Amino acid sequence: MAVLTLLFMLAMILWAMDLTSFIWEAKFVLIKHPESALEDKLDAAYNFQNKVVLWQTAIYDWMAWIGDAIIVHRVWMLKAYLKPWIIAVPGICLLGTLIATLMLTYCTATASGADIALGSFTHPPLCKNAHLITYILPALTTAAATILIGITAW
Repeated sequence: MAVLTLLFMLAMILWAMDLTSFIWEAKFVLIKHPESALEDKLDAAYNFQNKVVLWQTAIYDWMAWIGDAIIVHRVWMLKAYLKPWIIAVPGICLLGTLIATLMLTYCTATASGADIALGSFTHPPLCKNAHLITYILPALTTAAATILIGITAW
């Protein structure tokens, strides 16, 4: 129950960040510094948005990792594997997701405006690749766990 409450709280934080981004973008463009050029205002809004989007991505990745941990735990509890080493497939994917999520969190915490373009890392390559891996490995973890559960249920 505590894990579900944590996931709900993280989802509420993401929702609040979306609302904040919506309000701040309008504030940057329409209200702050009325004498500035529109291009400058849009640049300021995009710089703010890029940082918010990265933090949202980091929070989402932690939510994905927690969800995958629940799924792997259910596979373990159902004993949805024929041989003990088969559980290693989703387990290794889960471990890889944890490592990539930790790297992405570090990259997000240390990123400067020059490292970010359109809500993604442009460099260093470690951060750019960690961002990509945090999308691929959770999908692999879920697919492997779903196949194991499906075989057991069949």
